Amino acid sequence: MKMNAMRPLALSIGLMFAYTGCASEGSSGLRFEQGIPEVAGADVREKILNNAGVNIIFLDSGTDVIPADSNLSSTYQALKDESPELLEEVSSNLTTATKGLYIPVSVDIVTAPLFDSSCIDATSEEELTAIHDNAGPLLEEDALNIIVADTLFCDKSANTPGKTTPGMPPLLTVAASYNFPDILTHELGHSAGLGHAGELLCDQPEAFQSCEKFSTIDYLSIMGYRDGKNFSNFELASIGLIDDDAILHNPSPGEIVLRDIGQLGEAPQGIVMDTENGQLFVSWEKDYIAGEEIRSLQLRIIDTDDRVLEPYLVSTKGNAYSSSSGQSSNLTMIPGTVVYSDSKIKIAYLGMNQNGEAIVKVEGN
Repeated sequence: MKMNAMRPLALSIGLMFAYTGCASEGSSGLRFEQGIPEVAGADVREKILNNAGVNIIFLDSGTDVIPADSNLSSTYQALKDESPELLEEVSSNLTTATKGLYIPVSVDIVTAPLFDSSCIDATSEEELTAIHDNAGPLLEEDALNIIVADTLFCDKSANTPGKTTPGMPPLLTVAASYNFPDILTHELGHSAGLGHAGELLCDQPEAFQSCEKFSTIDYLSIMGYRDGKNFSNFELASIGLIDDDAILHNPSPGEIVLRDIGQLGEAPQGIVMDTENGQLFVSWEKDYIAGEEIRSLQLRIIDTDDRVLEPYLVSTKGNAYSSSSGQSSNLTMIPGTVVYSDSKIKIAYLGMNQNGEAIVKVEGN
């Protein structure tokens, strides 16, 4: 079953799942002197930049792993039926999450028998390789491949409806039926070299129940947990979807206008500056929490520890949100708020212009 490219629809929450990564060379993403920790995902990033199609390989066990009375059964059955509606939602999700910078030319789903329907040991390279080999004949060289196995991971403490391992396509189990389009998008993010923006631990991962959420910065990212809808601008730049020419590197002191990816105009989409703590990435982003538009000035320090600063999030109602809790806090932005300062530089938020762009002021200390 194939679904060609289409306009984006609504997107729900982002989720965190297992990720096994290693450093790689040949990155085509955002230029940082220290580099960005990435999996061996250069080929995946190249396919995303070329709007490659998505090839979903469903390995069918021939049994109903998800009971018919489960709240996951509708999506599970849609996978088995190669539902065009599900493929449309996947395409929409990917387009929305990348803010329109990646529109898959098509989304396909093909089905093959699952050779071994027993649970998968997520720590076993042999078992993961066996699943990959099972799907091997259906892998498409020029597409972004996703394997969906009609089974679950054995170790419930692993809490992983999905797993991405370097050198293999992302692997989802049918536990991903909980929020399949988001989980697929999240795992493709891993495959392209992105790490987590938080942590989720569930006592009953197959039903996604009794879960404890641990948010970090970028919690609005789909690579985070809370209400993330999109990849952050930093993540899009890391993948290579933001051209380096749209990033200002160590600009001269003065006022700078920043725009979000979705905004038209000629203003830069990010700033990279050398600081005493490492390289600092600054971006202006738009997201939604419970239907309310949230603007955020996000600052991320990139060094060997990939440390991240608290972003300043401003709602259209003048409220602000804490990145750690998602609740209203005292982070309300007012003109003149200093958002970063060290012995070398100081950055202040001056407000929004009539186009909804941020105005920041860079000073040397």
